[in-house]
Amino acid sequence: MKVNRLLALILIFTLLGVATVFADTIYEKYTAKKVTIKVNGTTLDSFGLEVDISKTEAGIETKTMVPLDELVNSIGGIVSVDDKGINIYKPNVQLSAVSPKDLKSIRVVEKGKNDIKVPIKVFAFMDSILTDISYFKITVLDPFGNEIESSIEPLAKEDQGSEVFQYTSNTLEVNMKWTGKYTVNLHMKEVGGSKYYKVGQIAIYSVSK
Repeated sequence: MKVNRLLALILIFTLLGVATVFADTIYEKYTAKKVTIKVNGTTLDSFGLEVDISKTEAGIETKTMVPLDELVNSIGGIVSVDDKGINIYKPNVQLSAVSPKDLKSIRVVEKGKNDIKVPIKVFAFMDSILTDISYFKITVLDPFGNEIESSIEPLAKEDQGSEVFQYTSNTLEVNMKWTGKYTVNLHMKEVGGSKYYKVGQIAIYSVSK
């Protein structure tokens, strides 16, 4: 009975990710400790749990639970849940920010004034798309982590169902009034899904000259 209850709690915690109330329930009923999760040196907002499952002759058997949505999103994947289980997809995405005029790559720009915006398009070549995608979302974050520009577009009909395709976003007008790193993110939403998952990221640096 304890095992079944624990497995149910593990599943709920894994799917919801930030459901602290369930994590606390596990923590109270079983010997467990909270653990931080880092991806490429960046600590996730949610924590994981290392839970003691049972004692064996070799020692204590433990299981580590992690917030699945947040973890997969941080490594550029997509999570799909149905009555058969959990599917994780990791598409291969090559991302670049380009000038709308000549399609040349933009990596470093001169810091603008409050009324000066930099026009960019986001170009992506993608393969290993093993699930059906419905929408793309582009977000641009300033050096302080604030979202300053975004765009949502449906997947072109000719690309639906394909494992390999190219994508070029609409033109975004980005106000780069601060020096520092601006982060451009590409998100995907699965057909029938409700969440966007980040699958690609590139940086543009604004510098003073």
